[in-house]
Amino acid sequence: MDRASVGHPDIEAFARAAIEKETAPAEQVRKVAAKIRDTFNFVESPNALRRLSCRDARTVLQANYGNGLEAGALLLTALQSLGFKTSGLVAVKPDEWSEAGGIA
Repeated sequence: MDRASVGHPDIEAFARAAIEKETAPAEQVRKVAAKIRDTFNFVESPNALRRLSCRDARTVLQANYGNGLEAGALLLTALQSLGFKTSGLVAVKPDEWSEAGGIA
């Protein structure tokens, strides 16, 4: 996710449009997350996570679809463009994780 979180003016424009005139940092985060949640087309299949890599955030924004990791990278990048310091955390559903150490 960190490698995919590369800033670009398109992502900053997306983030600024999402927060509108909001000045409270917590509300800015909520608004950017809500914009992604409401407009992004999530690919929820475990197979979409199999490669465990992400396209860069600008590509994901332009395509407007992707897996949870890519949505996370987009969120991180959008928040970074607003001046937030960010880091990613990945969580998995136990029933989708195999004993061999990867997505089933």
